[in-house]
Amino acid sequence: MSNIPVVRKVDSAEGDDIEQDQPAAQESGYFVTYVADDALDQARFAARDAFYPNSEVERRTIAAVDEEVFDRVRPLEQMVTAQAESHVARGKSSVEGAFALRQELEAVRDDLRRGKDIVELTRRYTQLRREVERTRSLQQSYGKSAESLAAKVADPFAATQRALSIMPRSSFNPIDTAPRWQ
Repeated sequence: MSNIPVVRKVDSAEGDDIEQDQPAAQESGYFVTYVADDALDQARFAARDAFYPNSEVERRTIAAVDEEVFDRVRPLEQMVTAQAESHVARGKSSVEGAFALRQELEAVRDDLRRGKDIVELTRRYTQLRREVERTRSLQQSYGKSAESLAAKVADPFAATQRALSIMPRSSFNPIDTAPRWQ
């Protein structure tokens, strides 16, 4: 057992308002351990560093381990690709919307030059200004998520390892690196 210092406020007759307590910590506590940052690489390196009875077993084992590793990478890669395609479509519609807003703002400017009703033009301009601000904030958020998606699309293997590294180890099924087809 280990002692963990705890400070708690108390009212004492001596005027000392702080009491230090040293409760014992139980050894049976639950600690979350996470999957290693390089869990996928570890399996691939282990398969390559192992000793094999012949080159055929080595080749098949390495191929099987690589296949199992990439079977874990593919779902995330497919999900990120779908997110990126959706993101591109949303960004494209946002840009098209921005061009439409620009045309409407130019129409308000032209109507103002022609001397049309200022009250109506002010109302339209205010409404368009709100739409411009909303579109601008959407485009900024698209830019931030595009950076994140670009990194994941560029290296889905590293993205998968990062995702695995935040998982509790209890939910990770280790990759079997034992020799195969002996």
